[in-house]
Amino acid sequence: MNYKDIKGFTLVEVIVVIAILGIIATIAMPSVLGIIETSKVDVCHVNVSEVERHYEAYLELESVEHSNAVFVQYLHSYDGEICPEGGVISYVDERVQCSLHSEDLDGGRDLDEDDGDVPYL
Repeated sequence: MNYKDIKGFTLVEVIVVIAILGIIATIAMPSVLGIIETSKVDVCHVNVSEVERHYEAYLELESVEHSNAVFVQYLHSYDGEICPEGGVISYVDERVQCSLHSEDLDGGRDLDEDDGDVPYL
């Protein structure tokens, strides 16, 4: 039997394929991890805005004034996880905020601030 007649991969070919796959994985992983992180932030922002709308509707329908006790009671009755990373949810200045992601909202800048510049349209 002649060794040249045996078909298969050589060790060098296998090592080259593994190296190429390693390079592709090294390039792709930071991108995938960034997408996962931004999706967690987006989920938190959507959930916080939903809780805020429902809480304000709850206050109106029940004719109740806001207090921390009422908000905590409302959160206990709220079904589901608000922040996927376990941030503390609070109600400050008529806004529901997450302790981890509220500073990320609007790029950390309050849109109500008037800095004297004409906004970009």
